[in-house]
Amino acid sequence: MLFRGVIVCASLTVAFAVPYHNYTRCANQYSSTQLQAIEAQYTQDIAAAETSGSFQRTAATSTISGESSLAPKQCRTIRVAWHIIYESETVPGGYISDKAVKDSIDAINKHYGATEFRFVLDRTTRTKNKAWFNKVDVRSPLQDDMKKQLHVGDARTLNVYTVNFQNSDTLGYSPYPQFYAQAPWDDGVVIKHITVPGGAAVGFNEGKTLTHEVGHWLGLLHVFNEDKKCADWDFVSDTPVQSTWTDGCPTSKDSCKDLPGKDSIHNFMDYSTDVCLTEFTPGQIARMYTQSDLYRKFSQELC
Repeated sequence: MLFRGVIVCASLTVAFAVPYHNYTRCANQYSSTQLQAIEAQYTQDIAAAETSGSFQRTAATSTISGESSLAPKQCRTIRVAWHIIYESETVPGGYISDKAVKDSIDAINKHYGATEFRFVLDRTTRTKNKAWFNKVDVRSPLQDDMKKQLHVGDARTLNVYTVNFQNSDTLGYSPYPQFYAQAPWDDGVVIKHITVPGGAAVGFNEGKTLTHEVGHWLGLLHVFNEDKKCADWDFVSDTPVQSTWTDGCPTSKDSCKDLPGKDSIHNFMDYSTDVCLTEFTPGQIARMYTQSDLYRKFSQELC
């Protein structure tokens, strides 16, 4: 059984020299049991696609957990439809500029620079709707209404929605790629408008909330165990086991001292502040390739 849903944000406490807010980076709404079921379905989908001949593993997708040391030779092009929701034609009111959108696209291209993914802005829309801007939240009727009216494209199109959220702490959420078939209109990333590069979300304004949520959209889970146990959570073999998310940007952290490796504090799929997040692992990259080849089927071309 699949569970239609999203990855949503959970509260962080970060100390800054300037005033800050306890924002939400991302909290998974699934239990360990649900994630196991989702992963089992993913494995079955791969097996069925291989049997039918509609999916073939490449060198980059040779394992589900994925280890790939090959340098990218092709680009997987992702067209972005950016939907700006606002209540007034001001930056605090959600009316972010074309430059902020361009800077966001430039940022995720930089953050995904070690991968074959390339993001291209296809269109920008602006919708004045006070209720959507302030009251959209996960699984809310307003969220469904917004997406049903604005969503464009197919599984290959990344729809990005910028809002303020009903819960002022929330920074973003995103569905997994395998949920597209159940509700195509629900596909896409929703982020807080002040997380764009140069935005007002202190500590979270380098565009890496979008990078994190796109990671979910491409099939990645958090690197930490949301049950706070020293056990694998993300089904990727080269991310060390980690029992807690990271606050701020510590010099080092090891939440599972009896197991190999330290916490992935610099990984885009942790909760560290933006300045701390710099990398995906080869295993994560290969998992994104496998998930996208199976569920999204981006066009590929020589870089």
